[in-house]
Amino acid sequence: MTEKYKEEVYRQVIIKWKENNPDKKYLDISCQEKIDIEGIGLVNIGRRISELRYVYKKQQLGQVNSRNKHLTKEQIAWYTEQGMIWDYEAWQEEVYRKAILKWKEQHPEKRYLDIKKKEQIELEGIGLINLGVLISIRRGIYNAMQQGKKYYTCKTLTREQISWDTEQGMIWDYEAWQEEIYRQAITKWKENNPDKKYLDINCQQKIDVEGVGLINIGTRISVIRRIYQKQQEAKRVGTNKPLTREQIIWYTEQGMIWDYEAWQEEIYRQAITKWKENNPDKKYLDINCQQKIDVEGVGLINIGTRISVIRRIYQKQQEAKRVGTNKPLTREQIIWYTEQGMIWDYEAWQEKVYQEAAIEWKKLHPEKAYLDINYNDSIKLAGIGTINIGTKINRLREKYKLQKKENNLTSAKLLTDEQIAWWNSQGMIWDYKKYQEGRKGKIYQKK
Repeated sequence: MTEKYKEEVYRQVIIKWKENNPDKKYLDISCQEKIDIEGIGLVNIGRRISELRYVYKKQQLGQVNSRNKHLTKEQIAWYTEQGMIWDYEAWQEEVYRKAILKWKEQHPEKRYLDIKKKEQIELEGIGLINLGVLISIRRGIYNAMQQGKKYYTCKTLTREQISWDTEQGMIWDYEAWQEEIYRQAITKWKENNPDKKYLDINCQQKIDVEGVGLINIGTRISVIRRIYQKQQEAKRVGTNKPLTREQIIWYTEQGMIWDYEAWQEEIYRQAITKWKENNPDKKYLDINCQQKIDVEGVGLINIGTRISVIRRIYQKQQEAKRVGTNKPLTREQIIWYTEQGMIWDYEAWQEKVYQEAAIEWKKLHPEKAYLDINYNDSIKLAGIGTINIGTKINRLREKYKLQKKENNLTSAKLLTDEQIAWWNSQGMIWDYKKYQEGRKGKIYQKK
C-alpha cells in the first residue's frame, strides 16, 4: 500500500467519522477508535490521529522524525479544516476552562466550584464534559504537589493554572472548605434561633449560605454525632475521619447534643417538672396529648405526646414486645415516671377516677337513690381536678345501649360484667328515657 493510498484511506475514514459524529467540531478521537471502510476493513483512526499529532509536534520543534515523514502544508491545512487538535493538552485545558465558565453562568449564585463528581456540562461542537471528574483530578494533582508527589501520570499544574482556578473559586482542600461552610451555616442557624441553647436541629434542616447555596446542616449534625459516638467505642463511620479535639470543642461550645437520647430524656423530665410546678393541685400526670411546655433554651416540648409514647412502650414491655424503634424503658425510668404520678394504664385509672367521682356525687346528694346526673355536672377530686361526671355517665349509657343491641359489636371496648355490676350498685340509669317516663307516672299518681 503506497503512502498516497494510505493517506487517501485515512481521509475517507475521518470523513466517515465526522458523518457519524455530526455534533463534533474537533477530531477528539480515542486512541482505540476504529472505523470500518467497505472493501478495506477496520482502520485504526485513533492511532493515526495520535501519530499525526506526534509528527506535527516534532516538526514545530525542528526535530527529525526518522520513522514518519514530515507533514506537508497541504496535509496540515486539510487536517486543521477537519478540526484537528494539534496540541491536545492545550486544547483540553481550553475545553476545561470553557466548561467551568459555562457552569458558572448556569450557577451565578455560586461563589465556589462546589461541583459534584458526576456533574457534566455540554459544550457546543464538543459534547458532554465530565467537569466533576476534571475538578477532582485537578484537586488531586494540587494536593499531591503540596506533598512533593505526583498524582499518577498527570503533569503538575503551572502557576498560571493554579492562579486561574483559584480566581474561579476552586476548592483546593474540600474537607477543610466543607467544615468551614458547615460552621458558617450553624452560626447562621443560631442567629436565626437566638432562643435555642442547643443544636436541636431537624435532619431535614437546611440553611442558605451566601455564595454557596442550601446547606443541609441537619444531616451534618447527625453525621457528626454518629462519628463522635463511634469514636468513643474506638470505631469508625464508613470513610469519615475521626473528629479532631478542636472540632469536638467547637461543636460543644455551639451547644452540640452528643447523646441525643439522653439529652431528650433530660429535656422531657425538665418539661414534666415544670408542668407539675404549673399544676400543683395535680397528683397524676393526666396530660392532654397536645400539651406543650416551654423549656428555656429549648422551646416548646410536646410532653403530651411523650407521655403517650412512654405509656405505650411500658404496656408493650409488659407483653414482651417493642414499639417501633423505641428502646425499652429502664428500671430507673419506670421508677422516676411512677414517682411523678405516671398513669401507666390510662383506661383503668380513668375508670377508677370516674367511680370516685360518682361516689363523691352521691355523698353530695344523699337523697338520690339513682345516678340522675345532669350532663354538665362536674365533681372536683383532690389531686386530680374537675371531673365531668355527667359526660361520663352519658358515654357509659351509650356504650351499654350499643352493647345490648343484637349482633352489634363495636370497635369500642365493651363494658365488663364487673363494671356493669359496680355501676348498678351505685344506682346507674341505663335507659334514661324509661327512667323519666316511670318518674312522671309516679308524680301523676301522687297528684
